[in-house]
Amino acid sequence: MSKSKFIIRSEDEPSTSRQSDTLLAINAESKKTKRVKVPLIDGEVEDVIQEELDRLYGLGKYRHPNIAALFSIQRGPKSVNGKSTILFLHFESSGLTLGEYLLEGLDAHTVKDLMHQVMRGLDFLHKQGIVHGDMRPRNLIITPDGGIKITDFGLKETLAYDRINRAEEEESLAYKSPEILLGSYSGTASDVWASGCILAEMYMCTALFEGSSLEDRLDNIFSVIGTPRKEEWPKDVMTPHKLFPLRPRISFSSIIPEICREGCDLLNSLLRFDHGQRLGVGQVLHHPYFSYKSYMLAARISTEMDCGRYDSTESE
Repeated sequence: MSKSKFIIRSEDEPSTSRQSDTLLAINAESKKTKRVKVPLIDGEVEDVIQEELDRLYGLGKYRHPNIAALFSIQRGPKSVNGKSTILFLHFESSGLTLGEYLLEGLDAHTVKDLMHQVMRGLDFLHKQGIVHGDMRPRNLIITPDGGIKITDFGLKETLAYDRINRAEEEESLAYKSPEILLGSYSGTASDVWASGCILAEMYMCTALFEGSSLEDRLDNIFSVIGTPRKEEWPKDVMTPHKLFPLRPRISFSSIIPEICREGCDLLNSLLRFDHGQRLGVGQVLHHPYFSYKSYMLAARISTEMDCGRYDSTESE
Protein backbone atom coordinates (compact mmCIF):
# COMPACT_ATOMS: atom_id res chain seq x y z
CA MET A 1 0.00 0.00 0.00
CA SER A 2 1.61 3.26 -1.13
CA LYS A 3 2.03 6.36 0.99
CA SER A 4 1.25 9.83 -0.29
CA LYS A 5 4.34 11.55 -1.60
CA PHE A 6 3.60 14.89 0.08
CA ILE A 7 2.49 14.04 3.64
CA ILE A 8 -0.08 12.60 5.73
CA ARG A 9 1.45 12.79 9.18
CA SER A 10 -0.15 12.14 12.50
CA GLU A 11 -0.79 15.21 14.62
CA ASP A 12 1.12 13.56 17.46
CA GLU A 13 4.19 12.82 15.29
CA PRO A 14 7.00 15.28 14.47
CA SER A 15 6.61 17.19 11.22
CA THR A 16 8.60 15.73 8.33
CA SER A 17 7.17 17.81 5.51
CA ARG A 18 7.99 21.31 4.38
CA GLN A 19 4.28 21.95 3.83
CA SER A 20 3.42 20.93 7.39
CA ASP A 21 6.15 23.22 8.73
CA THR A 22 4.77 26.06 6.60
CA LEU A 23 1.33 25.50 8.07
CA LEU A 24 2.59 26.34 11.53
CA ALA A 25 3.40 29.87 10.36
CA ILE A 26 -0.08 30.46 8.88
CA ASN A 27 -2.42 32.61 10.94
CA ALA A 28 -5.35 30.49 12.13
CA GLU A 29 -7.77 33.10 10.80
CA SER A 30 -6.45 32.73 7.25
CA LYS A 31 -7.22 29.04 6.88
CA LYS A 32 -10.32 26.84 6.73
CA THR A 33 -10.02 23.31 8.07
CA LYS A 34 -12.07 20.41 6.81
CA ARG A 35 -12.29 17.16 8.74
CA VAL A 36 -12.81 13.90 6.86
CA LYS A 37 -13.12 10.47 8.43
CA VAL A 38 -11.35 7.83 6.32
CA PRO A 39 -11.00 4.05 6.65
CA LEU A 40 -7.62 2.40 7.17
CA ILE A 41 -6.37 -0.88 5.71
CA ASP A 42 -3.44 -2.42 7.56
CA GLY A 43 -2.97 0.91 9.32
CA GLU A 44 -2.73 2.94 6.11
CA VAL A 45 -5.08 5.08 4.01
CA GLU A 46 -6.09 3.00 0.98
CA ASP A 47 -4.55 3.70 -2.42
CA VAL A 48 -7.64 5.23 -4.09
CA ILE A 49 -7.83 7.87 -1.34
CA GLN A 50 -4.08 8.48 -1.45
CA GLU A 51 -4.33 9.06 -5.19
CA GLU A 52 -7.06 11.68 -4.76
CA LEU A 53 -5.06 13.38 -2.01
CA ASP A 54 -2.10 13.57 -4.39
CA ARG A 55 -4.36 15.13 -7.04
CA LEU A 56 -5.73 17.64 -4.55
CA TYR A 57 -2.29 18.64 -3.38
CA GLY A 58 -1.04 18.86 -6.95
CA LEU A 59 -3.59 21.57 -7.77
CA GLY A 60 -1.33 24.12 -6.09
CA LYS A 61 1.09 24.17 -9.01
CA TYR A 62 -1.64 25.63 -11.27
CA ARG A 63 -2.42 28.61 -9.00
CA HIS A 64 -5.94 28.88 -10.44
CA PRO A 65 -7.43 32.27 -9.53
CA ASN A 66 -10.77 30.73 -8.53
CA ILE A 67 -9.45 27.83 -6.44
CA ALA A 68 -8.38 28.29 -2.81
CA ALA A 69 -4.91 26.98 -2.02
CA LEU A 70 -4.64 23.73 -0.07
CA PHE A 71 -1.92 24.53 2.47
CA SER A 72 -1.52 21.12 4.04
CA ILE A 73 -3.11 17.80 4.90
CA GLN A 74 -2.61 16.34 8.35
CA ARG A 75 -3.52 12.95 9.71
CA GLY A 76 -4.94 12.70 13.19
CA PRO A 77 -4.62 9.75 15.54
CA LYS A 78 -6.22 6.40 14.68
CA SER A 79 -9.57 5.38 16.08
CA VAL A 80 -9.66 3.05 19.09
CA ASN A 81 -10.12 0.00 16.88
CA GLY A 82 -7.46 1.18 14.44
CA LYS A 83 -9.82 0.98 11.45
CA SER A 84 -10.14 4.69 10.68
CA THR A 85 -8.53 8.09 11.15
CA ILE A 86 -9.37 11.76 10.65
CA LEU A 87 -7.70 13.82 7.93
CA PHE A 88 -7.46 17.59 8.38
CA LEU A 89 -7.36 19.52 5.10
CA HIS A 90 -6.22 23.11 5.62
CA PHE A 91 -7.41 25.54 2.92
CA GLU A 92 -6.74 29.21 2.26
CA SER A 93 -9.56 31.30 3.71
CA SER A 94 -8.98 35.05 3.73
CA GLY A 95 -12.06 37.19 3.19
CA LEU A 96 -15.82 36.95 3.50
CA THR A 97 -17.73 33.89 2.44
CA LEU A 98 -20.30 34.40 -0.30
CA GLY A 99 -22.98 33.76 2.31
CA GLU A 100 -21.73 36.73 4.34
CA TYR A 101 -21.33 38.85 1.21
CA LEU A 102 -24.96 38.22 0.23
CA LEU A 103 -26.24 39.94 3.36
CA GLU A 104 -25.79 43.31 1.63
CA GLY A 105 -27.42 42.18 -1.63
CA LEU A 106 -25.81 41.96 -5.09
CA ASP A 107 -26.58 43.78 -8.33
CA ALA A 108 -27.16 41.81 -11.54
CA HIS A 109 -23.72 42.57 -12.98
CA THR A 110 -21.92 41.37 -9.83
CA VAL A 111 -24.02 38.18 -9.75
CA LYS A 112 -23.06 37.39 -13.33
CA ASP A 113 -19.38 38.14 -12.76
CA LEU A 114 -19.13 36.04 -9.59
CA MET A 115 -21.06 33.15 -11.13
CA HIS A 116 -18.77 33.09 -14.16
CA GLN A 117 -15.75 32.87 -11.84
CA VAL A 118 -17.36 30.07 -9.83
CA MET A 119 -18.01 28.08 -12.99
CA ARG A 120 -14.43 28.61 -14.18
CA GLY A 121 -13.16 27.21 -10.90
CA LEU A 122 -15.58 24.28 -10.98
CA ASP A 123 -14.66 23.53 -14.60
CA PHE A 124 -11.01 23.35 -13.51
CA LEU A 125 -11.80 20.94 -10.65
CA HIS A 126 -13.88 18.66 -12.88
CA LYS A 127 -11.15 18.57 -15.52
CA GLN A 128 -8.75 17.41 -12.78
CA GLY A 129 -11.14 14.60 -11.91
CA ILE A 130 -12.29 16.20 -8.66
CA VAL A 131 -15.93 16.36 -7.60
CA HIS A 132 -16.53 19.08 -5.02
CA GLY A 133 -19.59 17.50 -3.42
CA ASP A 134 -20.43 20.41 -1.10
CA MET A 135 -20.86 23.50 -3.27
CA ARG A 136 -22.63 26.23 -1.26
CA PRO A 137 -22.07 29.91 -0.36
CA ARG A 138 -20.13 29.03 2.81
CA ASN A 139 -17.51 27.29 0.64
CA LEU A 140 -16.98 30.26 -1.69
CA ILE A 141 -14.56 32.93 -0.51
CA ILE A 142 -14.72 36.55 -1.73
CA THR A 143 -11.23 37.98 -2.22
CA PRO A 144 -10.31 41.62 -1.48
CA ASP A 145 -10.06 42.39 -5.22
CA GLY A 146 -13.64 41.21 -5.92
CA GLY A 147 -12.72 37.73 -7.05
CA ILE A 148 -14.15 34.48 -5.70
CA LYS A 149 -12.48 31.19 -4.81
CA ILE A 150 -13.85 27.69 -4.28
CA THR A 151 -12.70 26.02 -1.08
CA ASP A 152 -13.43 22.85 0.94
CA PHE A 153 -13.25 20.55 -2.09
CA GLY A 154 -12.25 16.94 -2.56
CA LEU A 155 -12.90 13.49 -1.06
CA LYS A 156 -16.66 13.98 -1.22
CA GLU A 157 -17.15 11.33 -3.92
CA THR A 158 -15.68 8.55 -1.79
CA LEU A 159 -16.02 9.56 1.83
CA ALA A 160 -18.51 10.80 4.37
CA TYR A 161 -17.64 14.25 5.67
CA ASP A 162 -17.40 14.42 9.46
CA ARG A 163 -19.43 17.58 9.99
CA ILE A 164 -18.81 19.92 12.88
CA ASN A 165 -22.45 20.48 13.82
CA ARG A 166 -26.02 19.67 12.86
CA ALA A 167 -26.77 23.24 11.73
CA GLU A 168 -24.01 23.11 9.12
CA GLU A 169 -25.27 19.76 7.87
CA GLU A 170 -28.78 21.18 7.48
CA GLU A 171 -27.39 24.16 5.57
CA SER A 172 -25.53 21.87 3.19
CA LEU A 173 -28.69 19.89 2.38
CA ALA A 174 -30.29 22.97 0.79
CA TYR A 175 -27.85 22.60 -2.13
CA LYS A 176 -28.05 18.83 -2.56
CA SER A 177 -29.47 17.50 -5.82
CA PRO A 178 -32.50 15.19 -5.94
CA GLU A 179 -30.31 12.19 -6.74
CA ILE A 180 -28.17 12.78 -3.65
CA LEU A 181 -31.24 13.26 -1.45
CA LEU A 182 -32.63 10.02 -2.86
CA GLY A 183 -29.28 8.24 -2.46
CA SER A 184 -28.96 7.15 -6.08
CA TYR A 185 -25.97 9.08 -7.50
CA SER A 186 -23.27 11.64 -6.73
CA GLY A 187 -20.95 13.18 -9.32
CA THR A 188 -20.13 16.26 -11.37
CA ALA A 189 -23.79 16.78 -12.27
CA SER A 190 -24.56 17.15 -8.56
CA ASP A 191 -22.07 20.04 -8.42
CA VAL A 192 -23.91 21.58 -11.39
CA TRP A 193 -27.23 21.39 -9.48
CA ALA A 194 -25.66 23.09 -6.45
CA SER A 195 -24.31 25.83 -8.73
CA GLY A 196 -27.84 26.50 -9.95
CA CYS A 197 -29.01 26.83 -6.35
CA ILE A 198 -26.17 29.27 -5.69
CA LEU A 199 -27.03 31.37 -8.76
CA ALA A 200 -30.66 31.67 -7.62
CA GLU A 201 -29.57 32.57 -4.10
CA MET A 202 -27.31 35.36 -5.33
CA TYR A 203 -30.43 37.05 -6.70
CA MET A 204 -32.80 36.10 -3.89
CA CYS A 205 -30.39 36.45 -0.92
CA THR A 206 -32.02 33.35 0.57
CA ALA A 207 -31.75 29.64 -0.20
CA LEU A 208 -33.98 28.45 -3.05
CA PHE A 209 -34.80 25.04 -1.56
CA GLU A 210 -35.35 24.68 2.18
CA GLY A 211 -37.03 21.83 4.05
CA SER A 212 -37.45 20.19 7.43
CA SER A 213 -37.18 16.59 6.18
CA LEU A 214 -36.10 14.61 3.13
CA GLU A 215 -39.63 14.47 1.74
CA ASP A 216 -40.21 18.16 2.50
CA ARG A 217 -37.03 19.18 0.66
CA LEU A 218 -37.89 17.08 -2.37
CA ASP A 219 -41.45 18.43 -2.40
CA ASN A 220 -40.11 22.00 -2.32
CA ILE A 221 -37.82 21.17 -5.24
CA PHE A 222 -40.70 19.68 -7.24
CA SER A 223 -42.86 22.73 -6.52
CA VAL A 224 -40.37 24.66 -8.67
CA ILE A 225 -38.97 22.24 -11.27
CA GLY A 226 -42.11 20.11 -11.48
CA THR A 227 -42.67 16.55 -10.26
CA PRO A 228 -40.79 14.05 -12.43
CA ARG A 229 -42.74 11.37 -14.28
CA LYS A 230 -42.89 7.94 -12.66
CA GLU A 231 -40.67 6.49 -15.40
CA GLU A 232 -38.00 9.09 -14.56
CA TRP A 233 -37.90 8.05 -10.90
CA PRO A 234 -34.74 6.09 -9.90
CA LYS A 235 -35.49 2.42 -9.36
CA ASP A 236 -32.85 1.82 -6.68
CA VAL A 237 -34.19 4.23 -4.01
CA MET A 238 -36.28 3.75 -0.87
CA THR A 239 -38.44 6.89 -1.27
CA PRO A 240 -41.47 6.11 -3.46
CA HIS A 241 -42.61 8.41 -6.26
CA LYS A 242 -46.23 8.27 -5.06
CA LEU A 243 -45.36 10.38 -1.99
CA PHE A 244 -45.26 13.52 -4.11
CA PRO A 245 -48.23 15.26 -5.75
CA LEU A 246 -47.91 16.06 -9.44
CA ARG A 247 -46.80 19.65 -9.92
CA PRO A 248 -46.00 21.61 -13.09
CA ARG A 249 -42.68 23.34 -13.65
CA ILE A 250 -42.89 27.07 -12.96
CA SER A 251 -40.96 29.93 -14.51
CA PHE A 252 -37.97 31.16 -12.55
CA SER A 253 -38.98 34.70 -13.49
CA SER A 254 -41.97 34.32 -11.16
CA ILE A 255 -39.59 33.56 -8.28
CA ILE A 256 -36.78 35.93 -9.28
CA PRO A 257 -38.41 38.90 -11.10
CA GLU A 258 -35.10 40.67 -11.64
CA ILE A 259 -33.38 37.81 -13.48
CA CYS A 260 -32.96 38.16 -17.25
CA ARG A 261 -34.31 35.75 -19.86
CA GLU A 262 -30.87 34.15 -20.34
CA GLY A 263 -30.58 33.68 -16.58
CA CYS A 264 -33.94 31.86 -16.49
CA ASP A 265 -32.79 29.62 -19.32
CA LEU A 266 -29.55 28.83 -17.52
CA LEU A 267 -31.37 27.94 -14.29
CA ASN A 268 -33.68 25.67 -16.29
CA SER A 269 -30.60 23.91 -17.69
CA LEU A 270 -28.90 23.51 -14.31
CA LEU A 271 -31.88 22.55 -12.13
CA ARG A 272 -33.19 19.46 -13.90
CA PHE A 273 -34.29 16.30 -12.11
CA ASP A 274 -32.50 14.01 -14.55
CA HIS A 275 -28.81 14.66 -13.89
CA GLY A 276 -28.00 13.44 -17.40
CA GLN A 277 -29.93 16.36 -18.88
CA ARG A 278 -28.06 19.09 -16.99
CA LEU A 279 -25.43 21.11 -18.80
CA GLY A 280 -21.80 20.27 -18.18
CA VAL A 281 -19.73 23.06 -16.63
CA GLY A 282 -17.89 23.65 -19.91
CA GLN A 283 -21.23 24.16 -21.63
CA VAL A 284 -22.37 26.53 -18.90
CA LEU A 285 -19.36 28.78 -19.54
CA HIS A 286 -20.54 29.21 -23.16
CA HIS A 287 -24.16 29.86 -22.24
CA PRO A 288 -25.70 33.14 -23.57
CA TYR A 289 -26.10 34.30 -19.94
CA PHE A 290 -22.36 34.96 -19.97
CA SER A 291 -22.22 36.60 -23.40
CA TYR A 292 -20.84 40.13 -23.83
CA LYS A 293 -24.31 41.46 -24.67
CA SER A 294 -25.77 39.90 -21.52
CA TYR A 295 -22.95 41.34 -19.42
CA MET A 296 -23.61 44.82 -20.80
CA LEU A 297 -27.35 44.51 -20.13
CA ALA A 298 -26.65 43.42 -16.55
CA ALA A 299 -24.36 46.40 -16.05
CA ARG A 300 -27.03 48.78 -17.38
CA ILE A 301 -29.75 47.21 -15.25
CA SER A 302 -27.56 47.51 -12.16
CA THR A 303 -26.97 51.20 -12.87
CA GLU A 304 -30.65 51.93 -13.53
CA MET A 305 -31.76 50.04 -10.43
CA ASP A 306 -29.40 52.19 -8.38
CA CYS A 307 -31.11 55.22 -9.90
CA GLY A 308 -34.63 53.77 -9.51
CA ARG A 309 -35.29 53.72 -13.29
CA TYR A 310 -35.24 50.00 -14.15
CA ASP A 311 -38.22 48.49 -15.99
CA SER A 312 -38.06 44.67 -15.79
CA THR A 313 -40.12 44.24 -18.99
CA GLU A 314 -37.17 45.53 -21.04
CA SER A 315 -35.14 42.39 -20.36
CA GLU A 316 -37.83 39.99 -21.58
